[in-house]
Order: sequence, then structure tokens, then C-alpha cells
Amino acid sequence: MSRRGRPRKPGKAHVFRLTLTLREGEDDDLLPFFLGLQPGQYARAIKQALRAGGVVGQVVDDEDDDDLDFDGLLA
Repeated sequence: MSRRGRPRKPGKAHVFRLTLTLREGEDDDLLPFFLGLQPGQYARAIKQALRAGGVVGQVVDDEDDDDLDFDGLLA
């Protein structure tokens, strides 16, 4: 009897669960990006945006996200 479904991908999986809160008036530049996505597309879209924005390999140790520069990340 063969296994059903999609074959497992090789390599160890690392799971990161995130909650992102965006507020109208404060995050109006980001809202259209997320509102244009279908449920189930969030992880793929965020990974693509992070890779395109050049944040791979950067470490942020500041707890206040108001100082972070994400200009062009979703462009």
C-alpha cells in the first residue's frame, strides 16, 4: 500500500508562529499588501517580501520596532 498525499520535503523544518497587528492610520502603507492576499498566502508573501527587501542575514536586537527601516521592503 503506497502513502497518500504530498511527499515530505527533505530537511529539518523550523516553525515560527507570528502575530502581526496593523492599525489604520498608522500602517496604511502595509495594509493594501496584506488585504490583497488570500488566507493561506501570508507565509509565502512575507518570505518573498523579506528576501526582496534584503533583510536576510540581518539581526535586529532593538525591541522598539518604530526605529526599524522597512522602506522598500514591500515595493
